[in-house]
Amino acid sequence: GGNLVTHQVGLQPELLIQMTSSGAVLTSVSADGAVAFDTSFGNLTVNNLITPSDTIFMTGGAGLGATLTIGQITDAGLTTIEASVSDGKLVLGSAASQLAQAGLTVNGPVGNLTVFASGAGDTINGQDGVNAITANGAGDRINVGFGANTITANGAGDTITVGVTAT
Repeated sequence: GGNLVTHQVGLQPELLIQMTSSGAVLTSVSADGAVAFDTSFGNLTVNNLITPSDTIFMTGGAGLGATLTIGQITDAGLTTIEASVSDGKLVLGSAASQLAQAGLTVNGPVGNLTVFASGAGDTINGQDGVNAITANGAGDRINVGFGANTITANGAGDTITVGVTAT
């Protein structure tokens, strides 16, 4: 594992992390702006992502059905994780380290989506395929397509819709 720290300048600063081989593990990624991940050529694990951006993108993943795993996100301003154009696999958080941002929207990939979230008012959209979603905040909205879906919703006032993708 290693650390990656960037300081971007420009009108629309964005950090693109593009995999050229499989199996990389980054202990920490710290970026000033939006972060985009392209896992077309291999798996990537980021143990802690630190960014003040409001959006994280997953743009690839088709090459090997590769997996992007983000263990923890340190970002109070995060509103959206956008992966709906990817056909890779996306894993966000863990049972021990859930995404705590309130009002977070996750648009999952065409492949597999695994999310552990504890913020209130989250919207988690999984497409057709395999979705494993744990939402522990109140008032969450979970929308998944057809497939092998496992949903654990522990908050008051949660809404679950199956058979409809809302990405």
